[in-house]
Amino acid sequence: MFSHDTQFKCTVTALDTANGSISLRLGKASVAKFSGGTYPPYGSLIPDEYVPTTNIQSALKDVCESYLTGVLPRSAEALLSRRAPAQLPQQEGEQSAEAALRIARGMNGDCLIIQGPPGTGKTYTAGFVINALLQDGKR
Repeated sequence: MFSHDTQFKCTVTALDTANGSISLRLGKASVAKFSGGTYPPYGSLIPDEYVPTTNIQSALKDVCESYLTGVLPRSAEALLSRRAPAQLPQQEGEQSAEAALRIARGMNGDCLIIQGPPGTGKTYTAGFVINALLQDGKR
């Protein structure tokens, strides 16, 4: 509601930068006009959410040129060609994080993709693997 309606007016009554919160005051007429009579529980204060794509287009062009000329890093080439690391799959009884670490330790220019719904341990696994590889002296 906030970012897409240039006629929306409100007053900032409190700003807590430490906790990332802002309190707004909005008149009854504005609530009725802009949000159907109910103050919205959340919104965006960013006036323009457009993200220019020129940098993305340039980066994709560079990746394509690198791929076609054979100078793309092996890990990026593995990602684009969907080539799985040789150590797959997960072994019976092996925890996911342990499997990811075993696979990562055996990689040389490969790309390991970890996917799953929220709360399944993707971030934990990545942190576990990164920490172990750093302790192994990898960079």
